[in-house]
This record gives sequence, C-alpha cells and structure tokens, in this order.
Amino acid sequence: MRRLAAFAVLLMLILPGAAFAQQDGLDLSLPFTVNDLGIQFDIPGDFIFESNNQGRIYFAANQDDIDVQKDDDPTTFPQGITINLNVIPLDAIIEAFPDLGENPTLDAITDLVVAQAQLNEVEARVEVPVLSRRSISAVVSDENNRTGFVTLWMQNGLLISLALATPDGETLSAVAGSWGTLIATVRPVDTLELDSTPIEMTDFTIERPEDWFADSSRPNIVYELETDMTAERPEGTVIVIYEEPLEAAELTEESTAVDYAVFNQSYYQLTDPVRMEEFVILGQPAITLRGTEPTGQWVILTQTILNGKAVTLALIATTEEDLDSVEPTWISMLQTIRAVEAGK
Repeated sequence: MRRLAAFAVLLMLILPGAAFAQQDGLDLSLPFTVNDLGIQFDIPGDFIFESNNQGRIYFAANQDDIDVQKDDDPTTFPQGITINLNVIPLDAIIEAFPDLGENPTLDAITDLVVAQAQLNEVEARVEVPVLSRRSISAVVSDENNRTGFVTLWMQNGLLISLALATPDGETLSAVAGSWGTLIATVRPVDTLELDSTPIEMTDFTIERPEDWFADSSRPNIVYELETDMTAERPEGTVIVIYEEPLEAAELTEESTAVDYAVFNQSYYQLTDPVRMEEFVILGQPAITLRGTEPTGQWVILTQTILNGKAVTLALIATTEEDLDSVEPTWISMLQTIRAVEAGK
C-alpha cells in the first residue's frame, strides 16, 4: 500500500492508513522498547508489531493490518488503527535533498516530508518536546481522506517519526488525547536513578544522578567519582551547570540559543564532527552540542537563554563510551528541569 515517489523512505515516515473507529481512545498499557534508539514508549495493550530492514516498525491490532501496510498495492488499507515508528539517517535526507543544507531545521524537514507525501495539513502544527528535543506534530490527510498524526524529531543524527493513522476526522478526534499521551510517554532507557534533591540554580532546578557527589561550596558541579572532587583532571564523568550574563557570552537581548551555541562551540574548542540538535528547556529554544575538546574529553553542551541570562548545562566524560553510557541519564535530567517561582 506504500505510495512510492522520488524518495520512498521519506514517504514511509507518513501514515500507513487505517479504518477502525474507536470512541474511547487507546489503552496504552504495553511498554515498547526500541533498543537501537535507547527509547521506550507505551502502545495499546492488544497491539502486535513487526519491523522491516528499512528502519520501520509497524504496530496494529492484528497481523492482517500489519501485512497490508507492507504490500505494494496502493488500493489496500488496514481495517484497524495503526501506528508506525520510522527512522532515517539525516545524512541520507541531506544527500537526497541538498537544497536543505548541511544542518536542516526540523521545520524544513517537516515541510519536505509533507510535500513529498502529497499530504494536506488540516490543523496548525503543534510543538511538544520529546525527550526534551524539539518536535513537530502535524495533523494530515491524504487523497483518500485518511487522516492521522505524525510527530517528528531529530535524535543523534537520525530523523524519527511516530505516526498514527485513522480513516476520518471523527475517528482521529476520538484518539487525539491518546496520541498526546503516547507522545508524552517517550522516555530514555538504561538511565541512572536520579536524586530527589535537585540542583538549585537562580531560575530553575534540575535533578542529578543519585549517589554522585557535589561540593557544598560548588553545588552546580556534580562528580561521578568522589575522588574527582579534588583531582586536577577528573577520571569519571562530571556535570557542570552555570548561568552567565549575556554580555559574558558576547550575546545581546536579540541573540538566540543558536548564537549561544556558536559561542560555546568556539569557547570549548569543540572539534568536528560536532552534532547540533534543537532542544526545548522550560519552553525556550535550546541547542545541544556534542563533540570533543582539545584535551580529548567528550562533551555534551545544552545551552539556552532564560530570563535574560545565558545558561549552559555541560556533561563531560573522559571517553566516548563513558559519554554514551550517561547520555540517556542526561536526557532524563533535562526532563526534570522546573522553573523557580519568582521571589523564592
């Protein structure tokens, strides 16, 4: 049933079609883990799944509805609600569509996906963070009047989408709340437990890994190893969080998180390849960089501008493997950020 075009993989990011009205929403009671992505989310408890070798996982209530999504007949459609998870390397998109540039925005990629699939957007796009990353959700329909949701975000050099398909707007309305709930359940796996006592900054708090160590005189610095608190060069992973005036980072009131990321990339002398991703912190645009310092240390920097101050959250590890192992916990930490009420 897939409609092939110049870039068939992009089309596969969109809706597979469905035709089953369900008025009471979806029973999202089954955790589903995607080990390759390091994520987990909840799906309907009666759904089954099947994957292919092109980065796509099909979910449906029965095998027939999975099989019909995988055939090449454009006239056949599932008889039940379906969900798809789709993954494609950003490099493949950039290679196929060079006009996007080397660092395409999520807006540009969403425009491309919708255009290539010849879909109509029937509502305004919605942005809700997924894994603290910026995401875009679109409500779309095709020439067969099939409707659905597609939510896209970029993660570790990949474009990821979750899509749900229904036969019409009425069915879509019935499961709209469930789709929002499903997106909210997307979470990292293999994370460390977090301490319920957060790090307190001027405008926000953030939880830290349990059993890590913070100097009482510098509570914004947290060490994996207690011995690193007095070491000249840490052997374990270190978290550093700081706020600074805009002018200290050569920023103005008109500056953006991207401007701050450019400053930090130069300040930390991060070497290529440097990965840059759009995040959201307390509703504000943020940028996360990942690269290496001249010392050989591996670094993740999440930076944003909050209440007129430049804010950096840094994760520093001695090896790439160490950084990889803590990165899921880093995402969990970002998800715990809460604003401090004025006057407190």
